[in-house]
Amino acid sequence: DFAALKNVVEQATGEWQIVARGERLQKGKNGFIEFLINPEVEKVTYEEVKGKADYRERYRFPLVKKDDLIALVHPPVAGTPGQSVTGEIIVPPVVKDATIRCGEGVTLREDGCKVVALKDGRLVASGNQIKVIDSLVHRGDVDLKSGNLRFNGDMQIFGNVMEGMKVEIQGDLYVEGNGYEAFMSAGGGVHVTGNLVQCKIDGGLN
Repeated sequence: DFAALKNVVEQATGEWQIVARGERLQKGKNGFIEFLINPEVEKVTYEEVKGKADYRERYRFPLVKKDDLIALVHPPVAGTPGQSVTGEIIVPPVVKDATIRCGEGVTLREDGCKVVALKDGRLVASGNQIKVIDSLVHRGDVDLKSGNLRFNGDMQIFGNVMEGMKVEIQGDLYVEGNGYEAFMSAGGGVHVTGNLVQCKIDGGLN
């Protein structure tokens, strides 16, 4: 500011005056992935439930259907350069693209901005990889610890289905164990290698 500089010299008061101004840089924003469907397994809680609750409902898996919009890929936004009081240009940090790997059952559409499901199944996200699986394996018994199981594909259970538990799927169900007073339903076939004791079975629903 040459006018302010001239005024400081002429007045010579010895006090501080502003004679130069810089311009603050504006940082940019890295690209990021915005999930429209939560890929995390949700644990059911009953803290605010009033009245009767079914404690066999323990987990909710993130299920999607074909053509569901799973996520949006947002591009990076570049920053704005600043300027020092000496007139030197201050360059903002470089921004980065969002990296995503489409695995089984998903694809990128519309110039790589939308992640879309190619089939029904369970949504799985690990790091920057997203996929949809149409076959689910459960290792162990279906009991109060695991909770009831629901899935919109095929399921294979390496264990027993215990008393009062429910297994409801839309594909084929394979149980490598026994069923005890349980309910099992499937859109396809129900295959149990062991014994069924007072179970209710519904198969071929699709």
